Amino acid sequence: MNIRTGSLLLLCCAPFTFAERGLIDNNGLFLRVGAGFAPIYIEEVIIDNLLASGATVTAFHSSVHAGTVFNDFYAVYALAEHNWYIDSEQSIYNTGLVGVGGTYFVPELYGLYLNTGAGLATKTIFGADASANGFGLQLGVGRPLTDHIVLDVSYNYLSLSSVANPATNGDIETISSVQFTFSYQWY
Repeated sequence: MNIRTGSLLLLCCAPFTFAERGLIDNNGLFLRVGAGFAPIYIEEVIIDNLLASGATVTAFHSSVHAGTVFNDFYAVYALAEHNWYIDSEQSIYNTGLVGVGGTYFVPELYGLYLNTGAGLATKTIFGADASANGFGLQLGVGRPLTDHIVLDVSYNYLSLSSVANPATNGDIETISSVQFTFSYQWY
């Protein structure tokens, strides 16, 4: 069984085996730091809107959320989600989303919660002094495994207005990723 299938199986079994209360009743400030992996698809479009290239890679994923839970069911937070990967030429890439997010806890669904976020999308190639910016969105679902450890599965869509690689002629780049993240939360 590969990691992706195992993670999905864990999420499906979680309602029957893990913490029932989770993050409900933990009102106040929180800090969540996580790591995981993210299969991502990168698509670059050239000026006349013909596809120039596309690639799929599995990246290391890092995540930081800082915010507050209020009213037992809602949370708002600042988020920083980043994917790190190395291409065939050994260049290190960082793509990410920095912005604001919100969570709705759904206790009737075994403590699952729904996430959404939006903000600045970024891409950086280290050593090449190349970067791009744009807009990004995030949608996801999560489940507390204990009172402090959570599993998130989210989808990120990043639309970059300029291509980070100066050797290409593209003007639009989109990056889609599915992120599997285990996080530790302090509150």
